[in-house]
Amino acid sequence: MAMADEIEALISRSPGLTEAEIATALFGDAAYPQQVSNACRSLLRSRRIKRSGRGGRSDPFRYFPKGTLAALLAHR
Repeated sequence: MAMADEIEALISRSPGLTEAEIATALFGDAAYPQQVSNACRSLLRSRRIKRSGRGGRSDPFRYFPKGTLAALLAHR
């Protein structure tokens, strides 16, 4: 399973995860946040997932399965 598919499956089970949380869930202590970030951006471009947040420390990007508008609005 490709990393993008793993991320999509993970956020389907746990919507609203940040890139750091996704990296930890996939890689544990050996997390690679940059790889996760690149895969999340690819998923966004292909419209397979949605994102909320501004991307900073106080408002990190949070990722949701496609079609979860209510979840996006709840995290704004």
